[in-house]
Amino acid sequence: MLTREQALSIVQSAISELNEMRGPSAQMPLETTTVLQGVHSGLDSLGLINLIAAVEDKAKDVCGKSVYLGVDESTTGSENPFSTIETLAEELVKRAAN
Repeated sequence: MLTREQALSIVQSAISELNEMRGPSAQMPLETTTVLQGVHSGLDSLGLINLIAAVEDKAKDVCGKSVYLGVDESTTGSENPFSTIETLAEELVKRAAN
């Protein structure tokens, strides 16, 4: 089972990797409240897709199984799981448990 701390570490590690490819002024903070999607996000749509793919890859390494984070019927009508680092980590824990 994936813990909240492990999930946060996975998401923050994936963002750190993205930050390595970004300029100094485009670095994303690693705080749990960092916005990942929406008006105040530092990511465009391709950046968000790259982040999700990196998180899925890292989760597979930790969990030993594939964890799909794409939008599906389980996310319809609920809080956006890609809003912040915290919500993405929470969604990762949920999806890894299934």
